[in-house]
Amino acid sequence: METIAVFGSKLGFHLSLPSRNNLFLPPIFKFHGFPLVAFPDKPRQHVCLKTTTSASPTSDGQLSNRKFKKLPPSEWTDHFHSVPLDVSEMDALKREIETLKPKVKNMFMSSQGTERILMIYLLVSLGLAYHFEDEIYDTLKESFTKMEEMMDNEEDLYIVSIHFWVFRTYGHHISSDVFTRFKESNGDFKETLKEDPRGILSL
Repeated sequence: METIAVFGSKLGFHLSLPSRNNLFLPPIFKFHGFPLVAFPDKPRQHVCLKTTTSASPTSDGQLSNRKFKKLPPSEWTDHFHSVPLDVSEMDALKREIETLKPKVKNMFMSSQGTERILMIYLLVSLGLAYHFEDEIYDTLKESFTKMEEMMDNEEDLYIVSIHFWVFRTYGHHISSDVFTRFKESNGDFKETLKEDPRGILSL
């Protein structure tokens, strides 16, 4: 591909015209000379320079200046190691889980109020909540109607934050106004919360 560049009296001014070979590709210039500079007391001159491209077109017609570097072979092999699976051990773990589920369920159902909400948070954090989905949904549905009673005079930021997180996680709308009790009249959090890292982290 060839292009024609026309220069004026200043080096910063030029006009490039793509050749007829390919009108859609931007020209890449390789200058063979510089324009003549016209002085104020002499008439201005324009010089036409012929430029050529230094890159060769690729298979799709576009220019490429990519340089490939030969990389060393990988230190990792292509072999996939198999992991032995002891079916009897997995069966033993399954039986142990089934044995513990009724015990955990009894602990959950015997808890009341805030203690049960905290246990839901614990089960979710441990990834065990799916074992007790029905019990959790029934508990939250009933507890949501008693939310004002549960949150009344509660000044523990950790407890309020856990309640807020659990109910919001399971789709119950609880207003963020429950945290207003921990703010000053100017909207800032109370200075006493600096001594409550557990509450701040839960928030």
